[in-house]
Amino acid sequence: FAADIAEEVPQLKRKIAAVREQLDKSIIGDVEEEPDNVIAFLERQEDAYDALKDRCETLQNYQSVLNQPIDEYEALDEVNSDLTLKTRLWKGVKEWARLTAEWVTTPLNAIVVDDLEKAVVQYNKTVYQASKGLPGNAVVPRLKESVDQFTPVLPVVVNLRNDTLQDRHWELIHNLTGFQIKGDETFTLGDIVHKQVTLHADEITTIATNATQESVLEEMMAKVSATWETCEFEVKPYKDVK
Repeated sequence: FAADIAEEVPQLKRKIAAVREQLDKSIIGDVEEEPDNVIAFLERQEDAYDALKDRCETLQNYQSVLNQPIDEYEALDEVNSDLTLKTRLWKGVKEWARLTAEWVTTPLNAIVVDDLEKAVVQYNKTVYQASKGLPGNAVVPRLKESVDQFTPVLPVVVNLRNDTLQDRHWELIHNLTGFQIKGDETFTLGDIVHKQVTLHADEITTIATNATQESVLEEMMAKVSATWETCEFEVKPYKDVK
C-alpha cells in the first residue's frame, strides 16, 4: 500500500501541473471571447483542482497513518490563487456588463446610490487585484476602462440626488450642462455618461455643497423665527422714563 502511494504522488503532481498549464490557455486573455465560455472553462478546471486537492489530502492522511514522510504539493496553492483570480476577473466582466446595461437605462431618480457605490468600489478592487496578479492579460485593461468610465459618475449622482438643491441651484447646474436635468423623468445614468456631465463634476460638487450649507443655515433661521413668533416681548417702565 505504501508503495502504491509512493507511485501515485508523482502522478498527482503531474496532473496538478497539467491544470496549471490549462490556466495559461489563450482563451483566458481573449477580449473577444464570451464570458460564459471562459467561466465554463474555468469551472471545469476548478472541478479538476478540487478533485486533485481531495486526493492529495487523502494520500497525506494515509502517509500520516503509516508514519511515512508526508509529501507536500506546493503547486496546489499556486493553482488555487491563479484560478481564483482569473475566475473573479471573468465573473466580474460578465456581472459588470449586466450591471452597466441596467444602469444606463435606469432613471436618475430611481438609482439606488448605495448599491451603485458598493459596485463601483468592488469592481475597482477587482481591477486593481487583476492588474497586479495578471499583468499580461488583455481583458484587465478592457474591464478597467469600463469601470473608470463609471467611477466619476458616482459623486455626480450623489450630488444630483441631493435633497437640498433648490431651483436656484438647479439653474446653475443647467447652465453648466447646457440642458435640463430636473423635471426630466427620462434622464438616466447613461445620459450622465453619454452627455459627459462628469466633466462638470467639480462645479456640481461645489453647488451641492453650497446647497447643503445653505439648507443648514435656513433650518437654523427657521428655528430662530419659530422661537421669536411665540416669544412674548414684555415692556416695562425704565425708572422715571415713560
